[in-house]
Amino acid sequence: MKQFNDILFVSQGLTAHQDSLGQSIMLTLRNQANLEGLIACPPLPDHMSDYRETYENSLINTIKTSFDDTVRNNPAIQAPIEFPIRVSAGDKPAARISKHVVEHGFDIIIKDAEEIAEGEDGFKALDMQLLRECPCPVWLHKPNNKPIEKRRVAVAIDVDPFDNEKKAMALDLLRHARAIADSSDSRLHIIGCWVYQLESYLSTQAWIKVPEEELNRNIELARIEHLAELNRLIEESGIEGENVIHHLHGEADIEIPRCVANIDIDVLVMGTSARTGLSGVVIGNTAENILQHIHCSLVAFKPHDF
Repeated sequence: MKQFNDILFVSQGLTAHQDSLGQSIMLTLRNQANLEGLIACPPLPDHMSDYRETYENSLINTIKTSFDDTVRNNPAIQAPIEFPIRVSAGDKPAARISKHVVEHGFDIIIKDAEEIAEGEDGFKALDMQLLRECPCPVWLHKPNNKPIEKRRVAVAIDVDPFDNEKKAMALDLLRHARAIADSSDSRLHIIGCWVYQLESYLSTQAWIKVPEEELNRNIELARIEHLAELNRLIEESGIEGENVIHHLHGEADIEIPRCVANIDIDVLVMGTSARTGLSGVVIGNTAENILQHIHCSLVAFKPHDF
């Protein structure tokens, strides 16, 4: 399922990027898309202007060498791929990357996540800023020793049949996650979390005694209705291939990171935005909590009208 036409690989010019470049190339080939590179780096001071061309060319050559090595070492890459690279030198890299996306109409950016301390989860400041500001999906890649064709992809879906915006986002996530899974191990793990909102109230209150059987019936009914709606979304999305459903009882910000760890997910696809009372869109509380407790790569989507 083709979902991406123009893919932007973003580098800060400091590392070789072979793993993330390999992922970018496979996604490009699978979608018959265009792939470009952008190096967002600090500028040289005015008194070093004589070195500017050499500085920028050295950054470009480093990425080109890594790209060529990636293609040469991957037997699955048969067709030649064009990979033009631009340099954007200046302050505020997140803003410059977002501006470049808007000006050139990219469908997704892929960038190595900034390195964090060993044993820690989550993402650092620049990556979080991109998640908040960039209008297109952002793929933050974390190092992975698995072959690309063996990596597991999951998508987290918020099921709400009464919210048209959430439904549109869920369908969008399913379709794009399927395209990403097709460039990995082909299976798509679909995570949906459900709760019966009155469960904790009715089971713990001393002043209202609901028979346990009746409470359990209501809980089971909530599970069945949620699962039916999840299956309807999957069917409406039109995605094909092998889909593995994980229907989890509990709050999303607890259950999703736990599920991602338990089934060894390598790439998590999810929506990150929530509307506020002010004009604009920010990362929702649930999404923020999930982001800070996952160790895998992340592909984050925003609403179409962001």
